[in-house]
Amino acid sequence: MIAPLRDPSSPAVKVFFCPVSQKSLYVELTFGSLGEQYEPVFREQAGLAEAIDCLSATIPALVHVQWEEFFFDKVKGAEEANAITTHVEGQLKKVLELGGRIVWTIHNELPHHGKFLDQFLRLRSRLSALASRIVVHNVASLTVLGEQTGLNRADPRIRLVPHPSYAGMYEPEGRAAAEVQSSAPATGDKIILGFGTMRAQKGFDSLLSNLEPRFMQKFGLRFRFSGQGSEGSRLQARFRRDDIDWDLCYVPREQVPRLFRSAACVVLPYTRVMTSGVALLGLTLGAVLVAPTLPTFRELLPRSLHRFLYDPNDPTSMKRVIRRVVLLSAEEARAVRQAGLSVADALHPNWVSAMLGDIYMDLVSELFTPASVPAEHTKSIAQAEPGDAPPAIVMRQPEPTPFHPPSTHERPFFWRKDKSLGNFGDALTLVFLDRLFDGDCLYPSHSVHLIGSVITPARLEAVRKAGRAAGDENGRALFWGCGKKDGLPLDQSDARRCIFLGTRGILTRDALGLPRSTPLGDPALLLPRFYSPKHDAAVSGKVLWVPHVHYGNPTERDLDGCPAHVVMSPSIPNTADACERFIDAIISARFVMANAMHAAAVALAYGVPFAFWPGDGINVPFKWRDLISPLGMELDFHRTYASGHAAYERMRPDRAFASLDLQALLDVAPYRLKASKLR
Repeated sequence: MIAPLRDPSSPAVKVFFCPVSQKSLYVELTFGSLGEQYEPVFREQAGLAEAIDCLSATIPALVHVQWEEFFFDKVKGAEEANAITTHVEGQLKKVLELGGRIVWTIHNELPHHGKFLDQFLRLRSRLSALASRIVVHNVASLTVLGEQTGLNRADPRIRLVPHPSYAGMYEPEGRAAAEVQSSAPATGDKIILGFGTMRAQKGFDSLLSNLEPRFMQKFGLRFRFSGQGSEGSRLQARFRRDDIDWDLCYVPREQVPRLFRSAACVVLPYTRVMTSGVALLGLTLGAVLVAPTLPTFRELLPRSLHRFLYDPNDPTSMKRVIRRVVLLSAEEARAVRQAGLSVADALHPNWVSAMLGDIYMDLVSELFTPASVPAEHTKSIAQAEPGDAPPAIVMRQPEPTPFHPPSTHERPFFWRKDKSLGNFGDALTLVFLDRLFDGDCLYPSHSVHLIGSVITPARLEAVRKAGRAAGDENGRALFWGCGKKDGLPLDQSDARRCIFLGTRGILTRDALGLPRSTPLGDPALLLPRFYSPKHDAAVSGKVLWVPHVHYGNPTERDLDGCPAHVVMSPSIPNTADACERFIDAIISARFVMANAMHAAAVALAYGVPFAFWPGDGINVPFKWRDLISPLGMELDFHRTYASGHAAYERMRPDRAFASLDLQALLDVAPYRLKASKLR
């Protein structure tokens, strides 16, 4: 039996990280804000056997499997590897039989060491069947996972939790942004950095082969390779060149930031990759990244940085990208580095940790209840049938279904609707009902959703349960201009119960597999069509800062150089009047720094200059990109008013918005419109 690592009376739930070492930086990042609720147990302390002991004694415990290749790290032969595979599978089944739950996070496509591949894939296949939740860092991983295990990419157990940035781990937060802002142009040779554990799959040999000495000399470039690993010695023996600095040893943590920022770029010459920790580290530290045009990097990086992705099948493409980096002006290089810092801000460890906490919380509520132990998957991606596609968009006319009297589950849902204090963006539902819509919903048999990131498996399960309670076995849902929280498709059984009249943006539309004719736009963008704001003297001419409802006010660092300002929380009374007063404040401001997405949406709608502000963290980065996607641009997050104002003047999203046609979204509204209110 595992000895308690804390006071036995502590309510913390043990999380057995198998087979993960306590040295894991990733776990340190993702577990950071969960310490009071959960107690990490690493392989140095205990393993699956002790997790089983806990569950046998009805001590709450979760098992979190990551880097499953390390189950084999002390194995000497294939026969022993087969035995380990069978043993681990048996232990995982026992965890489920005792009412435990298993989280499985997928990090890499294949084992780093390359040994016992057959056993690794067999164990991975069984994990895909046994795991209670399957965590992936990006949508690109689902293709690989489907190929390896037959897992359906719409499996409801899948959760998209991005790899966090390394904010605060290598240096104090804010230092990278300050140094990038104040940095002077580099003098002398420009460094191309290869960093991290030297492994064959990282492709450093192709980097050295593609960038021959003559090219390097022409642009005043040198290589530097920093990191441990046997591949480094092999590369050093093969490439005996004068333009390479070999630093094949452990790099102290305090030296890493300067190493990254002093380089012209960090090159990640993978041929295949699911997740790159070095990429996240580079973004966090303000480096310029050069990488292949693999799905992982196209998904991670904003479109403005895709020009630094090269075609791995074109030997000349890498040279063109490196040349592009070298020829950046000091101001252009600064903007590129700042764009990367914005990505890192959006992937702050605190936010990612909170996402993991939500997964743990769901599973803790299920502990000690029976869990099925599936034998195999029922359908793979390759076996998906044409009829499995989500339904085509349904336009104005409702389905010919029997009328059900309106009930609680059929009235428009929005987050916090049953609380006295709501959230501004979600409570805008009340403004639409009060000022724009007339009469009953045109879809009386559906649970209606007008706004917000509510297209989620959890919400659809709630609709199903409420529907059954009201006598509707299916529990059907209708979404107008709503959005998803990630790029994952819905389970087909859920999608069939939905009507999508429109989506917040292109990212949600594509994740749902809806046609290109689907009306786009967040409903908040329609507000000027029917609500004329009033002047708010208290905000007039000031910078308005709006934190997310769960996050704190701007810090001294945020307010550095900011003129007169006001801070307003989006936690407001759940009334249409309170929403309208908040709109009044937004349109009266000279500029809006928005950490709450709908503050930015309303500012955009009324032509008020604004910027995305990272605050204490970015709540669901996907939704911010989705909001702006119909404009054909991407907006970065900015820490200060000065940076945000400069970016607004440079990007001018108001001009792109002026050409956005929102009439199609209005035409498919789920209620009749008060025509006299429209402008």
